[in-house]
Amino acid sequence: MRGEGRGEYRIGAVFSNREIIAGIVDSRHRVVSRASLALGAGCDYRETARLVADCAGLAARGLGIDPDLCASVGVGCPGIANRETGEVVYSGPMVWNHVPFGKELQKQFPRAQTVSVAELAGCTALGESLAGAALRCTQVVLFQFGAGISSGVVVDGRIFGGKYCAGARLGHCTIVSGGKTCSCGRKGCFEAYASLEALAEQAREAAARYKNTLLGRYDALTISPAEVMDCARKGDRAARRVLGQYIDYVSDGIVNAVNAFRPEIVVLGGAEVKFWKESLDEINSRCCERYYGAALLPVPKVVLASLGVDAGLIGAAALGEAGN
Repeated sequence: MRGEGRGEYRIGAVFSNREIIAGIVDSRHRVVSRASLALGAGCDYRETARLVADCAGLAARGLGIDPDLCASVGVGCPGIANRETGEVVYSGPMVWNHVPFGKELQKQFPRAQTVSVAELAGCTALGESLAGAALRCTQVVLFQFGAGISSGVVVDGRIFGGKYCAGARLGHCTIVSGGKTCSCGRKGCFEAYASLEALAEQAREAAARYKNTLLGRYDALTISPAEVMDCARKGDRAARRVLGQYIDYVSDGIVNAVNAFRPEIVVLGGAEVKFWKESLDEINSRCCERYYGAALLPVPKVVLASLGVDAGLIGAAALGEAGN
């Protein structure tokens, strides 16, 4: 293996309840090698830490270096991860509560200068600010849309999480008082109305109500955001109604975040990030009408995430840098 000096490379890793992805990240915030391993449902934190090390080893060997030469290790975890203690306070996908994941990782990487754990969406937001859609921005809000809505906030170039790193949960801010019950148990959360699962539910309801439309011809149980967009593009009244209301929900959530944090930029991401491309102009237009002080100050632009999973790897790898 090549003998690069310690400090040239860092390890970043992210995981869900199905997969671990690890990357070797260079000093210019580029992922130069990556690897993945399957992660079984219900995997405990000790086994997960061991698999993170195995996956990082695969990525390092793919580049031809010894993983022990990497200066630091950072891991993005779904849920609430306390960066100060390394404890994962809560992770719904992993079914973890108050587990010392950081300490277990340190056992797997004894030669690393720093081993850090942070919430996955925060790592993703940091990665986009270092090398992606929010490049050179130090104030960033990122939303990731999927079955739920996760969010990451970067303030002054650092992940912001508030006390215990449990803040910036923007998917659980209310946009409809007394509205639909959210996965968190509250009513009217942004996530309950603007996740892609919420959009699918809204489309299913419209398809059942308006059977003599393009939307109504789809299987209501399997209709996707892309199919809703396709129907709306073709002028279907039911799809246009669903999409118009949905964009309104999304815009309200973004405006709440901007009014709270006033970032330089808002980044939208998730597994179906391409879905947002045709809606960006409308989202920006509606948001600009609602931002506090929009007539007096520059307003942040809403853009698409550009790095995919690499954003999380880059952000996680940067956790060991000064200031993070």
